[in-house]
Amino acid sequence: MSKYNVSMFEKIKSVLDTQESSGGGSNYKDILKTEVGNNYVVRLLPNVKDINDTFFHYFQFGWESVATGQYVSALSPVTFGERCPINELRFKLYKSKNPQDNELAKLIKRQERWMVNCYVVDNPSDPSTEGTVKILRYGKQIDKIIKDAVSGDDSDEYGPAVFDLSKNGCNLRIKVEKNEGGYPTYVSSRFLKASALKDVDDDKADEIYENIHDLARIQQVKTYEELEEMINVHLLNKTTSSITKPEIEVSQEVDFDEAITSDSSTDDDSSDELDDIDELLKDL
Repeated sequence: MSKYNVSMFEKIKSVLDTQESSGGGSNYKDILKTEVGNNYVVRLLPNVKDINDTFFHYFQFGWESVATGQYVSALSPVTFGERCPINELRFKLYKSKNPQDNELAKLIKRQERWMVNCYVVDNPSDPSTEGTVKILRYGKQIDKIIKDAVSGDDSDEYGPAVFDLSKNGCNLRIKVEKNEGGYPTYVSSRFLKASALKDVDDDKADEIYENIHDLARIQQVKTYEELEEMINVHLLNKTTSSITKPEIEVSQEVDFDEAITSDSSTDDDSSDELDDIDELLKDL
C-alpha cells in the first residue's frame, strides 16, 4: 500500500499556507533544468517522512561582482526569520537621496523562490532524467498554479491528486516560453487530467517517495559575517581580505515610494520582479 494518503495531503496544504524552513549544504545537480521552448512533465512528491518539509520557501540576493564580473548570490537569512546584512544594506541604499547609493541598490537582485521534489515524466532537455527524482525550483508564477491546485480555485479538481503517484494522480506540465521582455515565463503551465505513470506500481511509488532530496540542504547557508565579507569584496570593492562590517554613508530619508524601482529576475519568470516597498520593509 502506498505511503502517501489523503490525510498527508491535508498537512501539506496547511504547510504550504504557513511555511517555515531551514537550510544546510549545497547540491545543485539535482535541480531540474528547463529551457525556453520546451514542455516538461512532472509529478510532485510529498515528503512522507516529514510533511512539513515538502516545500522549501526561500529568499536569495545576487548581483554582478564588481571584483570579478561574475554573478554572485547567497541564500538570505530572511528565509529563516533572521537578520540579513545584504537586506539591511540594500534598505539603507534605497533610503538614500544620493543617486549613487540608489544605483548601487539597483544592482542587488532579491528573489523569492520555492523548491519541491518531483518525479520526472518527460524531459526533452535531458531524457536520461525521466523516471528519476529531481527538484523543481520555481518562482511566483508556478507557485500560484500549485497553490490554486492544492487549496485554491482548482482544488476541487486536483487537490490530493497533485502528489499521488497512482493512476489517480495528476501531472504538472511546465511550459517554458519567453515574454516580451525576453525572460522565461511559465503562465501557460498547468496540471493535467489524472493518468497512470508507466511502470509505477505501489512498490515503485514507495521507492520513489524514499528517494526524495533534502530540500533544506541544497543551498549553502552563510553566516552573517560571511555575507558581510561578500558585500565588502563583491559590492563595495574593498581589497582587504579581513571580515569587516560594511559601512555606507546614507543621505537624508526620502519617501520610500519614490526610492524603490523594480528588479528583473535573473533566474526565473519575470513576474518575480520585486520590489514593492512593503515587501522590503516586511523583511526587516
